[in-house]
Amino acid sequence: MVKSSNTDMLRHESVKNWWMVCLNKEWVVNRSDKWTDSLTLHKTDMYNAYRKSCVGEPLGILMFWCHMNKLVKYVSETSTHVELPRMVVCRQHFPNDKWRTREHVFDHSHLSDNQSTNSVHDWWNVCLSNGKIHDMNTTNWETDKISLSKREIYDVYKKHCSGRVFGTLMFWKHLTSVLSVKHQEHHMFGIPSLLECRLRDNKWETEHHRLFQPTHVLSK
Repeated sequence: MVKSSNTDMLRHESVKNWWMVCLNKEWVVNRSDKWTDSLTLHKTDMYNAYRKSCVGEPLGILMFWCHMNKLVKYVSETSTHVELPRMVVCRQHFPNDKWRTREHVFDHSHLSDNQSTNSVHDWWNVCLSNGKIHDMNTTNWETDKISLSKREIYDVYKKHCSGRVFGTLMFWKHLTSVLSVKHQEHHMFGIPSLLECRLRDNKWETEHHRLFQPTHVLSK
């Protein structure tokens, strides 16, 4: 019963989490889209992008748009297209209204221009935003480094990721491209504290030079 409840909650939050990832990576359907001004997208393309990359089981199209209507104030809308406001405006309208243009969770700046984010990156981004790794014990992760089982974290990724599921070797290659692993053993590995993971290379400080707080994007 608890497992089913957790799955239902993850599914209920899937649109919100997916939209948060879009705001972090600064694009929705295509990485080449210019989102400095308003952005017009086909509704089908937008829903398919959500289905492909959301974490957990996707909602149906009607429920998807019901949730999106709570997250975005559209510039205009037709039966086939929707015009999104500027990205900065979308961030400001995100729940809690505490997004700032310099606040990020996922540091993808070191990825090459021709390397797009994938299912590993998107899954890890949601973990950082939620402040936990679903179905794993991450007690004290907020302030302390923790040790995790390599097999368990890969199994959790396969369970919750959406889109292409990578094999073990490619999973670790993509994960370590955005995560500084502290130490590795045969079955275990260590990762920095949640704050360190979010503030990799100290690039993601707020406008007031405070550490990133989870309530700035998503409540726990």
